[in-house]
Amino acid sequence: MEEQDDPKEKLDEREIQVALYQRKCAKLNVCPVGAYVRNPTSPVLNIGNYCLGPTGALALSVPLTLDMTVTTLNLQGNAIGAEGLRYLAPCIQDSCSITHLNLNDNDLGSEGAAIMEKILMVNISLEAVSLAGNNFTDSDAVHFSQVALSPEKKPLKDLDLSRNRLEDGAAMQFGEVLALNEQLEVLDLSWNQIRPKGGVALINGLKDNPRLKRLAVSRNGVGDEGCEAAATALVTNRSLLELDLSGNRVTNKGMLALAKTIKNNDTLTVLKLGDNLATGLGAQAVGEAILRSEECAVTVLDLTNINVFDILIKEVRDHAQSRPLTLKHGTISRYVLPMDELEKKFAEDFRTAHPELDTQANKDNEEEEDEKETKKSSKKDGSKKINAKKTKRK
Repeated sequence: MEEQDDPKEKLDEREIQVALYQRKCAKLNVCPVGAYVRNPTSPVLNIGNYCLGPTGALALSVPLTLDMTVTTLNLQGNAIGAEGLRYLAPCIQDSCSITHLNLNDNDLGSEGAAIMEKILMVNISLEAVSLAGNNFTDSDAVHFSQVALSPEKKPLKDLDLSRNRLEDGAAMQFGEVLALNEQLEVLDLSWNQIRPKGGVALINGLKDNPRLKRLAVSRNGVGDEGCEAAATALVTNRSLLELDLSGNRVTNKGMLALAKTIKNNDTLTVLKLGDNLATGLGAQAVGEAILRSEECAVTVLDLTNINVFDILIKEVRDHAQSRPLTLKHGTISRYVLPMDELEKKFAEDFRTAHPELDTQANKDNEEEEDEKETKKSSKKDGSKKINAKKTKRK
């Protein structure tokens, strides 16, 4: 009879890895990570916020060098720094199994960015890399743009560089990446220091991009210029599914520009514009453009903390069956006549479509004026009576 393979052989290999890891920890005088020791066979290695530091990263590099089954490696919040990443670099760059890598909040800095470039240039399996909160500066962006623009197609599809210190220079480089790269599907540059100049250059890269599905530029400062660039890009772009421009100082001007083109885009499904400077007029313009278009594919409109008119809420409800739209918004108010020339220009088409609102608004204004006149006349009558009494006393 043929001898059957010992079913414990694979477990023995894992036990060897754990033993080597524990021995290395003892030698370095660090505590082994229980999450790994208890379950070394898991394809998802979640060691987030364990305070590993550089020494803990060195100890962990021993079993990872031998491991060929881990697909997701989460090491966020461990303060490993560039030194710790240098210890881990050989086992990550040579891995054929790791597809998702999370190194958020590890204070990697500029030296860590250079190490990451080498890892990404060599590795053949990494598809999603998250590097948020690592103190990367504007000059560090070149390390990631070179990877994305490498003549050898890399598997990288998802790159998160949020909560760093990237500025306009980095945004311009990533604008070039979006214009030329055909692999990247998700790019997150939220919570950086990108202003209008960089925002325009970045978003212009979307015009002919055939692959990107999600772009997040929230909490920067791209302003109306960036929003107008997005409006222009959406005319030709047919790959983007989600666009996040929340918290970017966008006013009604940017919203109106977006409303003019969003109605003809049949791919974008999620549009986030919350925490901007627009008012109910800008919100109304975008909301109506989506609801009244047969081509527009947007199903989620995020206007968090932006005032909306009650008529928009009514339209969303009226279209609930034929054109469902999930709307997140701030306070709800009645439509009022715009006060300055800029708002009058934005509201012209809206007032034409809703003449009954202007009538009601005029009526309300007339009532307010009547009340003011009544108060003035009552004050005058009161003062006359007082003067008459004083005259009698004299």
